[in-house]
Amino acid sequence: MNTNVRSIQVLTQLVVPYLESTKGNIINISSVAALIPFPQAMAYCMAKSALDMFTKCLALQLGPKGIRVNSINPAAIRTPIFETMTGDSNLLALMEKTCRDTYPLQRIGEPEDVAEAVVFLASPTSASFITGLIMPVDGGALRAPAPKGDYQKQ
Repeated sequence: MNTNVRSIQVLTQLVVPYLESTKGNIINISSVAALIPFPQAMAYCMAKSALDMFTKCLALQLGPKGIRVNSINPAAIRTPIFETMTGDSNLLALMEKTCRDTYPLQRIGEPEDVAEAVVFLASPTSASFITGLIMPVDGGALRAPAPKGDYQKQ
């Protein structure tokens, strides 16, 4: 919770005076794990859910000051973290296959997918009336049906 929530809360408190004078905005990077449970990742899911609620509450608190607050919730994104978390160089290949098999867009996300969402939400012209948004960047993963297991065979 210190890394995924408390650090963001403290940093936000420090930047709000500057954002008030510049009418800037805050974009938190959360995870689809805030929106759906993942086995054996309870603490991470809880922390990301807390970050999403922080985003929504802050949007209400800072909106009258002209500060927009939103969150981007990526699914699997092609980054070195998959290899460094387990030390298994095959993990990224397995994640890519899983994404192809289960995501409606049939691919793993790229860092550019998240970056483009950040640019959109940061824009004072494209997103000037958007605050409190929890935006999945997930290739449709949250809309996909549950993967079929052996128990669903006919």
